[in-house]
Amino acid sequence: MEIAALMAPRPMLAVSATGDWTRNLPRNEGPALAGLYSLLGVPDRFEYTQLDAPHNYNLGSREAVYRFFGRVVLGDATRRTSRRRVSRYRTRPTNSRFGTRRCRRTR
Repeated sequence: MEIAALMAPRPMLAVSATGDWTRNLPRNEGPALAGLYSLLGVPDRFEYTQLDAPHNYNLGSREAVYRFFGRVVLGDATRRTSRRRVSRYRTRPTNSRFGTRRCRRTR
C-alpha cells in the first residue's frame, strides 16, 4: 500500500480480483488510499473496484480501466468500452521451452 500511496495526488485506479493476492483491497488498501486522497483534497482522483474472478485481465477489469481512462484522460465520464480495432496479427506456437508465441502479420 505504501508504494501505491506514492501515486497521490495523481489519478489512480486499483482493480482487484477475489481469486488472487489483491482480494483484500476493498477492506484494507482501498479505504486507506481513498482516505489519503481525501486528505489531499482530491478524492475524485482515486477509485478502486473488485471483480469476482481469478487473476487475469478479463472484460470486467478492462471495462473498469476504460471508464477510468475515459473520465480522467479523455474527460468523458460516459465511456463504457474501448473502440478496439481487430488485430491483423495472429500468433503461432514456437519451439521455445517457455512456450512463448511469436506474432506474424497476416495478409
